[in-house]
Amino acid sequence: MTDVQGCVVAVVGSLNLDLTATVARAPDEGETVLGRRLDTYPGGKGANQAIGAARIAPTAVVGAVGSDSAATALRSAQTAAGVNTDHLLSVQVPTGRAIVVVTDDGRNRIIVIPGANSKVSATDVTAALDALDPAVVLTQLELLPAATAAAAEWARAHHRRFVLNPSPVA
Repeated sequence: MTDVQGCVVAVVGSLNLDLTATVARAPDEGETVLGRRLDTYPGGKGANQAIGAARIAPTAVVGAVGSDSAATALRSAQTAAGVNTDHLLSVQVPTGRAIVVVTDDGRNRIIVIPGANSKVSATDVTAALDALDPAVVLTQLELLPAATAAAAEWARAHHRRFVLNPSPVA
């Protein structure tokens, strides 16, 4: 883990283990198609934002993972990218998952199962941001609305930049 002092960006967001199936075309309703590959990747909009932000500024992630092997993979990916994980909670539900179907023409369909992401509370967010004291709070809409609202309220109250990627569209 990295030192929380000097955090410039705090990403309040989701972490998922992505299961990605590559297919020639997506199945129609009630249809089965054969896939060519199945890959597993660390993902989630919040995790991706944190890794991207860490490339240009000291970054911490505020979120939750379960207590399973997916959590280990996601923590490792964040740490390897230089993201501070001191405020990445471990909860007693499965880590979030995303099922991604990618077709040969590059189109995708994604199903997100929130899992641990749904356990991030407004209180968790506020406490983490108080401790981190970031200049920028970055989030998206893959956490509960109360957690996202808490991030926005904290940023406003502390006169910090708040950035919202409004995805997935509710």
